[in-house]
Amino acid sequence: MFHGNLDIASAKALREMQDRIVALNLPSSSLDESILVASWNIREFGKQKRHPLALHLIAEIIGQFDLISIVELRENVEDLATVLKYLGPYWGVVYSDVTEDWGGNWERLAFIYDKRAVQFGGMASTGIPPREKVGDEYVAYESFWRAPYSVAFRSGNFDFVAIAAHLRWGDSQAARLNEITRFVNWVDFKQQQADRLDSDVVVFGDFNTETPAMHAALLSRGLRMPDALTNIKTTLAKTKHYDHILHKPEFTKSFANVGGVCALFSEADAVWFDVTPSKLSYQLSDHFPVWAQVLIDTDAEKLDQLISGE
Repeated sequence: MFHGNLDIASAKALREMQDRIVALNLPSSSLDESILVASWNIREFGKQKRHPLALHLIAEIIGQFDLISIVELRENVEDLATVLKYLGPYWGVVYSDVTEDWGGNWERLAFIYDKRAVQFGGMASTGIPPREKVGDEYVAYESFWRAPYSVAFRSGNFDFVAIAAHLRWGDSQAARLNEITRFVNWVDFKQQQADRLDSDVVVFGDFNTETPAMHAALLSRGLRMPDALTNIKTTLAKTKHYDHILHKPEFTKSFANVGGVCALFSEADAVWFDVTPSKLSYQLSDHFPVWAQVLIDTDAEKLDQLISGE
């Protein structure tokens, strides 16, 4: 990490965060064997002015993972550039364009990754829902408040497509359930294509799942949730399970069912930034990161599948 010169108060806060991270006992990544992936909704990242210390702490948290999906990245990416500077030259980022309306909330979706462990595979695309011809035009018959973002990655011999999403909020739970259903239908549609880029899909993001029906809909088309990420709370208030990491694997042993929530901060930490407790979420976030371990050594399973299909 390249934090540079810090004042004493910031150094103490950063050291406290490092101790909290150690206390999580996150498993270490192992070259060509495993990576740690995560998803984090960083509240209005780039819109709200943050205390300089907040960017150091965000970088320290992100740096614990090999690949992390960032939700609520906004138009201005200067804070993102600062975080990448602290992370160091071996870190990369790929992000979507802004969705420029109130439904899209002027947000981007992003993936930050450690290039020593994960490599960009060449494809990055905003999700295009299926379309049908209406008169002389082709019109999407499914849409999203914020279009999902798909990126191809490779780690070791494990190729996969990472899909990030931030699904609708709004007052209508029925409409929210409908968009969750349409999203998983879209993922399934993509997976059914004969010339799909890769069979392994990892889905990240904030799905605003608030009811059992919403959670059931998220899993209704074959996406799986690591056991360690069921029945968790991912918001700062520790009341909601909005944030998820899901997978639809070709190689069934890719997910180790090891993961959790990084509850690394609370409103009591507002004193670090000289703000009231209610404003802490605009310095760090109103969501915690969620993480999972992915096993990338698929050689044995590739051979088993080849042999069994002989």
